[in-house]
Amino acid sequence: AVLFIGGFLSFVLIVSIPAIRFDMILG
Repeated sequence: AVLFIGGFLSFVLIVSIPAIRFDMILG
């Protein structure tokens, strides 16, 4: 369960950080 949560959080960070940067560039 802990490994699954850690993998999920890392996946969310990998997906969300580029999206936030892209949104800042557009904004």
